[in-house]
Amino acid sequence: MLGYQARVGRELRRALALASAGRRDEALAAVAALERRRLGDQFPMFLDYLSGKLEWQRGDHGAALRRYERARGLLAQRKRHRGMYWVCSFDRAQLLAAMGKVDAARTARSELEDAPRGDYFAMELALTDLMIAFHGDDLDSLPPDAELYDWTRAALRTSRFGVSVVLLAWALGRRGDADTARSLLAEAPARLETEFLSECAPRLAAWYQAQDHTRPPLEFEPAG
Repeated sequence: MLGYQARVGRELRRALALASAGRRDEALAAVAALERRRLGDQFPMFLDYLSGKLEWQRGDHGAALRRYERARGLLAQRKRHRGMYWVCSFDRAQLLAAMGKVDAARTARSELEDAPRGDYFAMELALTDLMIAFHGDDLDSLPPDAELYDWTRAALRTSRFGVSVVLLAWALGRRGDADTARSLLAEAPARLETEFLSECAPRLAAWYQAQDHTRPPLEFEPAG
């Protein structure tokens, strides 16, 4: 039994690695293969979460939301997996915003005040606020510029969070800082390689694609 669980764990880690590398369809196939097996009660919640993320990347937002809901229900019952519960909850709030369910996203966002602190969750909270502001066309809901520049510095210290970089370009451009917005747009492509922006957030993708990407970036130095 322990050997079987270890093999399942290895296969789940492989699926996670495929998803992280942007190999969405291979990851979905790996998850489907795992779900055809008898897994016990310790793996389904993680498969639901991963399937939710992959379905979102595939553009099936309804299926993604159902998976996230089921994962949260299972994770809520297990104190040892509370971190994963919050990871799933952040994704769900962002997905609701991308679906245009902005009021539901705001309600989900209010529940995130109880999430753990730390750099990763701070980044996720910023991304959630940006997603809600963009899809709700509510720039005033975002914090003052100084905090947006803090978010910008944090995002640029990573090699990911491409969606955050695009959203910050939108927010700071709307606030009047065209130079920083242009620099962020230049930084975005490498960070978006595994993000599937067109499928995950079609409205944001349309805004991003409509921007002028031919102008050379300035050396980045946020004004705040």
